[in-house]
Amino acid sequence: MLALVIRMGKLGTTLAVTAASVAGSALITASIFNALDTELPLVGWIATFATPLVVAPTMSWVILSLLFRIHRLEQQMRDLATYDALTTLYNRAPFLVCCEQYLTLARRNKRPLAVLFIDIDHFKSINDTHGHEVGDLALQAVSLLVKQSLRDSDVAGRMGGEEFVVALPETGMAGAIAVAEKIRIGIEQAPIAIGHERLRCTVSIGLSVFHHNQDLGIDALLSEADKALYESKRSGRNRIAVHRETQHTTSAAAIGIEGLALKPHV
Repeated sequence: MLALVIRMGKLGTTLAVTAASVAGSALITASIFNALDTELPLVGWIATFATPLVVAPTMSWVILSLLFRIHRLEQQMRDLATYDALTTLYNRAPFLVCCEQYLTLARRNKRPLAVLFIDIDHFKSINDTHGHEVGDLALQAVSLLVKQSLRDSDVAGRMGGEEFVVALPETGMAGAIAVAEKIRIGIEQAPIAIGHERLRCTVSIGLSVFHHNQDLGIDALLSEADKALYESKRSGRNRIAVHRETQHTTSAAAIGIEGLALKPHV
């Protein structure tokens, strides 16, 4: 019923309720006078139609305004629970739900699933030097560049603070490295405007890939990517670290990626 009311809108629903009220009032009045075997005078018919024509639109509009306001507030609450208000990426819990679904499909279809952990380098220094408003701009700029580097089927989330995470379904090692390097270079080459100045920031990325023959849950897969991220930061930042298959930390250009992906990310 609520969905029908929303589709009709306040005006359409008000007109429908008014028409139904007028018809109902006339039907009830006629039935009563027929039962009494008495003819309803003209003034009675006028009152029968005038009352719902005056009362129904006013009451309907007020009630519908409250109903639509409650609906908007509920939608806003759902959005706040699902999406990060600053970056519009998924919050942690909804992101993990998506990852669980992707992991189930990857295991069932025997396909790879890659996960990227992304962290803004020296973010505390950005906040301390330029203020939290600039820090928020950096978070928004990085999240936008991450989204622009992904396919529609990919999922990105904000895990908290300056940490982001990305799930790449149907993506093996080579494709994941390519995406990670695209994100890294894109952020490095896109300075953030601060008045007349330009702030350059970089990110470190940890990468892990699930293959169908592995007995891994989503928490373990994310933990692998997080460990790779730590290695990336320990080795100098602004670089990619790959868990398991590649033990050293370097840029994607220096990693041998030929033949590693079951289905390259495009």
